[in-house]
Amino acid sequence: MLPESAGRAKRYSEAEKTAALKTYESKIAFGLTAADAARSVSIPRKTLERWLDERKRSQVQTEASVGTALIETSISILSGVGHFETGAIKSALFALVAWLRWPGEVRNLPGYVLLLHCGYLVKKYGVSRIQDLPLEEKGAIESSLDLSVIFDLFLGNMVFPRYMEYESEYYTRRDKNAEICSFFMNAKESNIEPSIGKAFHVVENCGFSRDFEMGEKTFRSFWRSNASVMPFDYAELYHFPSLDLALDPEEPDFHKSIDDLLKRSRAIVEYLGGCKWAVREFHSSLDRRALSSIWTPNFPPQLLPRELPRLKLSSKLTEALSRPRTVA
Repeated sequence: MLPESAGRAKRYSEAEKTAALKTYESKIAFGLTAADAARSVSIPRKTLERWLDERKRSQVQTEASVGTALIETSISILSGVGHFETGAIKSALFALVAWLRWPGEVRNLPGYVLLLHCGYLVKKYGVSRIQDLPLEEKGAIESSLDLSVIFDLFLGNMVFPRYMEYESEYYTRRDKNAEICSFFMNAKESNIEPSIGKAFHVVENCGFSRDFEMGEKTFRSFWRSNASVMPFDYAELYHFPSLDLALDPEEPDFHKSIDDLLKRSRAIVEYLGGCKWAVREFHSSLDRRALSSIWTPNFPPQLLPRELPRLKLSSKLTEALSRPRTVA
């Protein structure tokens, strides 16, 4: 038990906090109420709950930093900076594909990479056991396996969202990302000063190619989850459409798509150069508040930015902007 000091609140060491939380959570697991569990360690319940919140936030930040570091390392590898074995290049490609698919779940990226890697091996070799894989593939998957990721998967601490939601047969979240980014990237060419508010104005007046059917709160949530990859989706869909990074591990030809991309290393380098330029231009069109809500990976300095042709905003979009705001 950890007695509370009389008068001024006692300051606890990290070791004491950890011990108290362990006892508190174990008591609750064995059926005690939160209030009784708090009394058993002689620490106010509000204090214990605050420590739990702090621990959770710290854990999320740590997991996110692992994910962001993985993305930056993967971009560096795919940019041709240094010499890497095929296994490392393949893992980097899995990381890029996973991030583009689940941009709002950076902290779970290692688990998503494992999902894509396993899907690739199962589809390509038709085996379910690591020992049945070719030696090179066996070594690659063994070196990338993280037991803590597998443990989290079994505990349900890592949840896989639906792979891709289609608003219509050929229109996805990535199409939305590319259109929003194009608005920011090309608005000044039409003497329009872009902003998140104006982007939503386009949405509510159906100015993009499809109706987003979003309220402002939903749109801003969508922005926070997707803005980091918008320049990447813009570069791919409008300027490098033949790359097709929208890969689904459940598709029968998933492994063939990965193998095809591995043969197109030059095209991937050019695409990433376009992304580097697009990210810079995208950021220059955002105000400080908009920038503060997104994260974008750092590119290796050796990767040269590749300027992409400007696109003209559609008359449908500019007409939508000219209409008055809808008042709820």
